[in-house]
Amino acid sequence: IISRITIEIIHSKTIEEFEYLLDEHEAITGQHIESQSVKSKYFSDYEGSVKSLGAWGGDFVLATRKNKNYFLKKGFDTILSYSEIIKESTFKTVF
Repeated sequence: IISRITIEIIHSKTIEEFEYLLDEHEAITGQHIESQSVKSKYFSDYEGSVKSLGAWGGDFVLATRKNKNYFLKKGFDTILSYSEIIKESTFKTVF
């Protein structure tokens, strides 16, 4: 199921679909490792989705919606936009 959700994330067409799939992925992962999601632990009032990346302790997160001030107010100052991380001209989908 996780692999299917990952493929659906790659092919999602709307922000709502993307967020739904991220949330589903987080919920399934959390059930398997018996841990709360990073959003429910630290960012429960955030309007978009927050997905753990890397280690599941929230070392890095992917957050949807443009709300940089939310994270700055919480003391997080390393915030990278999509365009800073991904150069679309070099990005190739493998699925």
